[in-house]
Amino acid sequence: MTDYCNKRSPASAEQPERADPRILLSLELLQGKRLDAKGLVEISAQLHMSPSRWRHLFKRDTGLPPARWYKLRRMRQAKQLLEESFLSVKEIASIVDFADVSHFVRDFKNIYGRTPKQVRIVRLRTLTGGRETIEGSSMG
Repeated sequence: MTDYCNKRSPASAEQPERADPRILLSLELLQGKRLDAKGLVEISAQLHMSPSRWRHLFKRDTGLPPARWYKLRRMRQAKQLLEESFLSVKEIASIVDFADVSHFVRDFKNIYGRTPKQVRIVRLRTLTGGRETIEGSSMG
């Protein structure tokens, strides 16, 4: 993984062991929100904190700034969709809130070291045991 995961793995960044209760609450609030400037202000207001204080505590407790945490969450969702669905990369990019597919592919590769297509191929190989695919090309 790349610099997105320097201090902690994405799993530990998801639920910090010892965190300010407001940060734990903000993680719940982030589940249903888009993290843009408006979302950041809304969440910090709900927690009765300034946006800068919230960002500081969030990074202290999760090891990641809110924007990076949010991007990792979206990428985990994308990876799961790639492995468990037959949605196109374009559809998945849209679901995880990327307007530009090339930007999505670039960010995905920076985080996972593989393109979305490569992740899907590896998953299909695992599922088929290296047998022929529908297209007739060998996966093994």
